[in-house]
Amino acid sequence: MLTKKELFFTKNTNYFTLPNWALSTYEGNVSLINNYILPIIGDAKLSEINTRFIERYYQSLLKRRAVINPLNKTSKNELVSASTIRDINKLLRNCFEQAVKWELMEKNPCIHATVPKHKSQKRDIWTADTLMYALSVCEDERLKLAINLSFSCSLRLGELLGLTWDCVDISPEAIEENRAYVFINKESQRIRKESLNALDEVDPELLAKVLANPEMRALLNSLAKTMK
Repeated sequence: MLTKKELFFTKNTNYFTLPNWALSTYEGNVSLINNYILPIIGDAKLSEINTRFIERYYQSLLKRRAVINPLNKTSKNELVSASTIRDINKLLRNCFEQAVKWELMEKNPCIHATVPKHKSQKRDIWTADTLMYALSVCEDERLKLAINLSFSCSLRLGELLGLTWDCVDISPEAIEENRAYVFINKESQRIRKESLNALDEVDPELLAKVLANPEMRALLNSLAKTMK
């Protein structure tokens, strides 16, 4: 019988359905596996895992210290949140569903498992006054343009950083003829090289050109220091 560790990391399988995972999704799921799944239930046999086992596991996570995230600076005293457990449940449910298809398990233990309730919080957004104030105090012209574009075109950070001139037509002629446009067909993400190698989605030469672009690096630094 496969152990849970072998189940998650068996090579040459579609267990992770990697072709269907975006880069950010891959990194997030691998972090969940390495931080909250393998260290706790990584050695459990499939024959031991049922709905009750999963529910006890979720309850134990609520009392466990969250792994510190260097990006959002999770507090050392913060416990694993219900939203994180919800994400873990989605991941495990997909994995066990594949195990059922392979006839390694009779049923998916996550389907009827009770997941801790998560209360979603309304995200604060900028108002027009906040935007005007930010533009008035911003001294970096490139960053000022980025702030303006992100607000007026509802661009996410990755879409904003991936915007290139071939996707923009704001010429006087286009404006006069009412055909000016900003077209979004790509985005930029902060991803580790390990993820790129695992998914094999990025042209190495293109990546090298982006990293060698001083203007791109300067804009990234300005955004990192200024935008919260």
